[in-house]
Amino acid sequence: MLQIKKKTTETTSSPITNTSQNKTREEAMDLDYPLTSLEDIPKHPNSPEIVALSKKEKIRLLIKEQVAIWTKFEKEKSSGATNELRQILHQAQDSQKVLQRMITREEVEGYVKGWNPWTAKKELFPPPPKKEGKKKSSTLKRAQQYDDPRVWADVFEIGQAWRAAYRQRSRKGLPP
Repeated sequence: MLQIKKKTTETTSSPITNTSQNKTREEAMDLDYPLTSLEDIPKHPNSPEIVALSKKEKIRLLIKEQVAIWTKFEKEKSSGATNELRQILHQAQDSQKVLQRMITREEVEGYVKGWNPWTAKKELFPPPPKKEGKKKSSTLKRAQQYDDPRVWADVFEIGQAWRAAYRQRSRKGLPP
């Protein structure tokens, strides 16, 4: 919500009129936006020089970060598979992705003694087992019934009964 505050100078001696067109110069309005947070707003550095890191310095800092994440992982690994360990692994994966844009994976793993966050994640948090194939339909169950010789024996008997009924009908000379 906006708050409106009037600013007036101390030297104003003329009365203020209510019409919007007749405002005096000494009178001004200021808008104050309410703060949404109690945190301090960080200020930009006053120096005009912006420090740009060279590629080697960026690599060095990212390697330090990756090694720090690896040591944190080694400490947390003893407590088992926890959510905090999962977060550490996600952080390590993101860090290694950025680092691999600059140097090879083998170089990155050389700094952390062959540790790879993706393989560690698969070991600690294995994916759920996949279901094999599709669900079997009901027609497939019916088709399996025809593999049974007893079913075929029943079908044969029914066929024999129909055959005998047809012969009886044709012997008596009944109209079709």
